[in-house]
Amino acid sequence: MPSIDEFAGMLRKAQKAGDTNAVNLFAREIVKLEKSSQQKEVAEMREGGSLERFGRGAGTSLENIGYGLKGLVTDLSPEDKREIAVNKAFLKGEKGEGIRAENLGAFATDVASFVVPGGAAIKAARGIPLAMKLASKAPVLAPLAGEAALGAGLSGAYAPENRGTAAAIGGAGGAVGYGIGRGVSRLAGGLVRPSEQAKALQREGVEDLTIGQAADQGTLWGKMIRRFEESFQSLPLAGRALSKARERANDSFGKVAINQAVPPGGTPLQGPSREAFKSLKDDFDNAYSVLDDLNLPAVQSFATAPYKSGFNIQKEISSIINNSEEMLPSNVKSELLSFINKGLYKKFGLEKVSAKSDQFSLKGGKFSEPQRTILKNVKGKDFKEFQSDLNTKIRELHLQRQSRTSDDNAKLDAYKQIDQVLTEFLRRNVPKDIAKQLKETDAAYANFKTLERASAYLGATEGKFTPAQLKRAVLAVTPKSRYTTKQGLLQDLTDPADTVLKPTMPDSGTAERAYGLGVGIGAVTNPIPTLGAIAGTTLGASGLYSRPVQRILLGGGSKQQAAADALRRASPYFGLTGAYAGSEFGQ
Repeated sequence: MPSIDEFAGMLRKAQKAGDTNAVNLFAREIVKLEKSSQQKEVAEMREGGSLERFGRGAGTSLENIGYGLKGLVTDLSPEDKREIAVNKAFLKGEKGEGIRAENLGAFATDVASFVVPGGAAIKAARGIPLAMKLASKAPVLAPLAGEAALGAGLSGAYAPENRGTAAAIGGAGGAVGYGIGRGVSRLAGGLVRPSEQAKALQREGVEDLTIGQAADQGTLWGKMIRRFEESFQSLPLAGRALSKARERANDSFGKVAINQAVPPGGTPLQGPSREAFKSLKDDFDNAYSVLDDLNLPAVQSFATAPYKSGFNIQKEISSIINNSEEMLPSNVKSELLSFINKGLYKKFGLEKVSAKSDQFSLKGGKFSEPQRTILKNVKGKDFKEFQSDLNTKIRELHLQRQSRTSDDNAKLDAYKQIDQVLTEFLRRNVPKDIAKQLKETDAAYANFKTLERASAYLGATEGKFTPAQLKRAVLAVTPKSRYTTKQGLLQDLTDPADTVLKPTMPDSGTAERAYGLGVGIGAVTNPIPTLGAIAGTTLGASGLYSRPVQRILLGGGSKQQAAADALRRASPYFGLTGAYAGSEFGQ
């Protein structure tokens, strides 16, 4: 039988002679021989184990890519085209065979041929100022267009045939792949991005926010989610799951708030309750007990040498009162005198001193200084109790903000100055480690008193308080000048909670009544579908508003965010993979 070359010579002679039938005959014979030869080569290529065929598949794919690049600079020879056809036939395989080792090898090579040079091109582009400027101006469109262009260029370059089609489909695949990558990373990072207020609460430790609570109310999407959630909450059964989810957030808020009142060494609490407040009182007793065994140098009169550190507590307090004489009427001065004599002297163990010269006294409209030398020690706990009594008077005057008189203001100022003197006295006489612990305990105690006030408002039960009640307490105990500058105690919790946890829609009960009426009618006229719908919505709401699902929708924890960031950084490679898939489809 003649060879392919001999049939080719016969074909050329028949063409010159104009014998059409002979031309067709010889052409068919050539195709048969070529196909037979191709099948024989393919059969030989398919021999060997899986690993060998994997490598052969990778090699043939790389060879075809080389022919594609060669075709950019010169025409492919008939032998080149024949090799391309053999390689494609090898990778295509027989019908119904499925994925084989050579296909996996070719896939690895093809993806690498897009990802490796494409990734290098992307990194190079990031070093070009103009490219970065475009990316900053159009953070979505610029990378999308870049991926499409890169996908089109690589697809067109690698395709030995139909370059235009391969470039078009590869470019589209690059854009689609990049979009999928960004979309997946966005979903992995949370369907709903928390607002700044929600993030502030999360930083404080508040957990279990629902998507409606956390959604940014400055956006249309956020408002829609919040409105849907609050409307759905009014429905029976299904709405109960949602209500419980929102209650979890409020409980978490209460837990974070009450634990800001736990002193050093205290027991962490699970949330506000009567038992929790009782536990806090015991913890404060224990925290302040560090002063029990300390003996502090007592008040020293002016008749002796100055206080050892150049600070005389008795002199400082006397100076405060005397400097206030022009602002304080006699009745106010007498009140201060009584408080200091009975409070300060009693705490210092001097309640039995009878000589007037040993006490602060009112002579000629002025507080006189004790004349006799008094050198005693005072228990730290007793001293702290007096300072606590003083702080109580300061708080009481603060709370009279609306009705405070000028005399009250002067009295408040004097009490504050005396408190500063006591604080300085402790600072000078208490070891640094204990002083640090006392400072932290004082801060926790101030939070405790604010929380205690919130738990006493009408509507608070069993020691529990709402975010609104705590905000009211913070507002009541914080001077206006400090509150407006966001320096109030616990204000870093109450301010964002007022936006995040506070309902925006009142529950009138209309939705519940309408739902109940519809269920009643449906249960009578068409019971099975109605009950099925109720069960479906209830189960759906329970699943959607379960703790794990809500956390995932809001971006979860650090691990989920790390995964989302990794996917976002990999988005360009999604685009390159999409370009490869498009080019394959185009061929």
